[in-house]
Amino acid sequence: MVETELGHDMIEFVLAFREKREDIKRSLYKADPEISPNTNGLIHGNQLVIEQALGKLLLKKILPRLQEQGFNGGIVKAASPTLVDPELQAHFVI
Repeated sequence: MVETELGHDMIEFVLAFREKREDIKRSLYKADPEISPNTNGLIHGNQLVIEQALGKLLLKKILPRLQEQGFNGGIVKAASPTLVDPELQAHFVI
């Protein structure tokens, strides 16, 4: 499910990732921006891997699908037994 959502909106995720990395470069690497990792080097073939996807954006995309399957999306956002539910975790297998 997660990979599917990421694939459907890859352009949106890549643009958001680039923007976030540039914000980091402007703030955390303000004194020496040249030591900041190259954003283009982190994106291979204009594709992000799940680990690079922005969590808030990804959660916004998958919550409706989780709710369609009977999961309470609000519970997923908070630390709860729902996060360790094997049935829910099966949707996130990489």
